[in-house]
Amino acid sequence: MVPSTPHGVLPTKIRSPRLRPGAVPRARLLDTLDRALSWQPLTLVSASAGSGKSTLVAQWLHLRSLPHGWLSLEPTDNQPLSLLRGLLAMLVAHFPELADHRAPPLNAGASALIPLFGAWLIAPLAEREERLVLVLDDVHHITDPDLLDAIGWLIERLPEQVHLVLISRVEPDLPLARLQVRGQVTVIDGQQLRFTPEESRAFYNETMSLSLTDADVRALDARTEGWAAAIQLSALSVRSGVSPLELAGPHATRQDQVLEQFLTEEVLARQPDEVRRFLLRTSILSRLNVAACVAVTGAAANVTLQHLDRENLFLIPLDGDGRWWRYHHLFSSLLRAALARSDEDIAALHRRACQWAMGAGLAQEAFRHAIAAQDADLTAAVIDTFSTALIFQGEYDVLNAWFDQVPDDLIVHHPKTGAYALWARVLGRRVTDIHSARENIEHTLAAQPDLPVPLRREILANLYAALAFALHLTPRADDALALVDLAVAHLDDPSHSLHATISYMRGTVLMNRRALHAALDAMSDAIRAAIRLNNHSLTAGATELRIRILGLMGRVAEAEENIDALLSGTKGTHNGFAVQQRGWTALYVGDFETARAMALDAIHNRTYLYSNDDISSGRALLAIALELLGETGAADVETLRATDSSQGLGPRAGRIISGVIGVHRDDVRRVQATLEAIPHAQCPSPEERFWHTWMSVWLQAREGALGEALIQARGHVARAQHDGAVVFAFIWRALEAAILDAMAAPGEAAEARAQVQASGIVLASTLRAPLPSPVPPPNITVPAPAPGVITQAGGKLSEREAEVLGLVASGMTNQAIADALFVTVSTVKTHIHRIFRKLNVRNRTEAVHHARALGWIAEDAAPMSTKG
Repeated sequence: MVPSTPHGVLPTKIRSPRLRPGAVPRARLLDTLDRALSWQPLTLVSASAGSGKSTLVAQWLHLRSLPHGWLSLEPTDNQPLSLLRGLLAMLVAHFPELADHRAPPLNAGASALIPLFGAWLIAPLAEREERLVLVLDDVHHITDPDLLDAIGWLIERLPEQVHLVLISRVEPDLPLARLQVRGQVTVIDGQQLRFTPEESRAFYNETMSLSLTDADVRALDARTEGWAAAIQLSALSVRSGVSPLELAGPHATRQDQVLEQFLTEEVLARQPDEVRRFLLRTSILSRLNVAACVAVTGAAANVTLQHLDRENLFLIPLDGDGRWWRYHHLFSSLLRAALARSDEDIAALHRRACQWAMGAGLAQEAFRHAIAAQDADLTAAVIDTFSTALIFQGEYDVLNAWFDQVPDDLIVHHPKTGAYALWARVLGRRVTDIHSARENIEHTLAAQPDLPVPLRREILANLYAALAFALHLTPRADDALALVDLAVAHLDDPSHSLHATISYMRGTVLMNRRALHAALDAMSDAIRAAIRLNNHSLTAGATELRIRILGLMGRVAEAEENIDALLSGTKGTHNGFAVQQRGWTALYVGDFETARAMALDAIHNRTYLYSNDDISSGRALLAIALELLGETGAADVETLRATDSSQGLGPRAGRIISGVIGVHRDDVRRVQATLEAIPHAQCPSPEERFWHTWMSVWLQAREGALGEALIQARGHVARAQHDGAVVFAFIWRALEAAILDAMAAPGEAAEARAQVQASGIVLASTLRAPLPSPVPPPNITVPAPAPGVITQAGGKLSEREAEVLGLVASGMTNQAIADALFVTVSTVKTHIHRIFRKLNVRNRTEAVHHARALGWIAEDAAPMSTKG
């Protein structure tokens, strides 16, 4: 078993190569690195494979005794989560306090990397006073443009005491030109890395103990052209008995052809049979230890590995105690080319390597070997073995990358694997692939009618649960609940791991519906099940939502207990959501200073488990806290920042809070702009929908429809009380009191206000909703309905509705009516639709005719168009 760091990264990835005794000091290049360290933030060492890039940097770090972190990148690191974990694991060596609680967010996408780099990398690095060198080796594996943008952002913001070294086979797509213009980067390329004759002589005669003449060295140097890998192979050839003059003959036109010829004809051919077989067979391994080599070769490996290490045969130690090695990348590729020409059963080698990797818990390596073996059964076994753990750890990108490589017919023969494929697509938000994954499962079930009933039912349960998860945060929440019920009906085992996810989905849907009592019960069930399953991510996610529900219910003490529990865990210390929620509960009870402090802490010092969109909510919290503290200018700045930090389909908290502040300031245009910019249907959370509705009712009252606004406010009070949303209920009650004041009903207003004061929800009484008495628009003659007349629909027209109806009959368009009454067009449309409903008519023409029949409108009024 291979131990890993707290971030799931193999220790061998974060250790610099061990410097071999007798290595040639390359003084001129070491001096170049010294100068770069003194006054530049970045060094790029870029050259082809086998040029000695990593060896040079490792030598420099060792000879200068420089504190450093090293991360060897691999193709699998070309994903946001893998890159984040690698960087954090590298930092743990210098910031041990980060080891237990700086876990990357489960849904960290490439677009979230820049703010996460600021919180997780720049902040701790800035705390360090002494010099630190960070090395990223094999940067050419990072090709995703968003990841490269994030690395470029990091380079330009490194603290001055940190120096970054990038090692790459090609020049990475980073803002190097801009850095070069500023004099902020040193580049060491392949030409500079070539060995000088003096360095070649030292390597041959001191490191390899060959005692070559100057003429021999010159001849070999002309053949190798100073290329480190070719020099090493030529030294091995000479050591095995080949004359330097033989090696110095006319060489091929390509260096890799030269090396391949050296390797095949000189190095491998002159090794004992058992060593040659060992080299070829183990070339399929990305890293070697005794157990892995025994599994692949079927023979003892310890003595052979020690022999290869002593012979300097391109075997690079990865640790200090001689347990892990890897072949030089170029040497490994040449060995694999030779393996392909041999009579070895390569698929069998990969199958043995896969079985070993599965036993060692190395998911990525097991999958790579299964694919290379072209063994569908083995590939499915790897996926089935590791998928649950990868899902629990949030490694959705890994799973999706796997399923991108397997053929669809693998799912047909391995239905359980198909269920994991669907979950990977759903959790990774691969929307376009969900339908295909679902079809694969349905095809599998149809093609295998004799599938055991328990397995069939479990697959169907996964199908329904995964589809529910895809829908539970969309307007199709009813469909999600129906699918959840179907999933439960197909689960025969009450302790099945799906129950935790199902309870979480049910609780989320119920919370968004504001059925808070039922949502709280479901989320509590999810937490208990997730703890039993040791699913840390689901436990944390469900606890976060439970805190949010308790806050809305006004159960502040319980919410605080849950926050304390979440923050006290080793993985929760930097949980931004918990800190932010502490700020919201402080806001509810009127502790605006704490609300501001928590928002700032969450934004600048914490991280988020699921989505960086929560930063928008944090800035919205900060904006409203600043507003209520009287810092209006700062509140406006944070409102803009909150809007800018909203991403994709995430929270619109920043835009919504702008309208809330507009109500507080009696800024009608600001409120109107907010409501028009964000339709109610686009508000994904119950809080956002509440604020949207609250602003709409206030605006209705502000425009003079006090009676209608009062009815709505009282209805919302009743609903909030029924739902258990105490915070909402008392904010509505405060608006009700303001409406009653505007209607000259001081007694009822005082009673409502007293209830708000006694509630402990200080936000409700602090947040103003000013309602001046409505003023009729000038120079407009508005026909009024007969006093007390009841319409056919059984409801009286309000004063404002009668006003609108008169303007409709006079021939005015919706826009003209809106201009005359100083309201929005959408408000006019709302009044007209209510008039239609109360008069039981379908259009303007019918409304005018009906009103004339009742004597409300003169017969000579202009005829009306039904458009509007």
